[in-house]
Amino acid sequence: MQRPAVSIWPGIGGKEMAVTVSDHAGEASRDTPIWRERLGRIGVDWWATIVAGVLVLLAVAGLLPRIPW
Repeated sequence: MQRPAVSIWPGIGGKEMAVTVSDHAGEASRDTPIWRERLGRIGVDWWATIVAGVLVLLAVAGLLPRIPW
């Protein structure tokens, strides 16, 4: 897969600016990531947050079994 050219230079106020050059004029290409690739980009910390959020939602909804302490 060929990567697009990137140009980085100091812009207004000293912030770096980057411009990416592509030959598809902004249209979606066949190299658009599929869902597996997008899910693979989620970091471990975010996965832990998602799992914890699901557990909290299940607990609030009363769908988790009670623990007989």
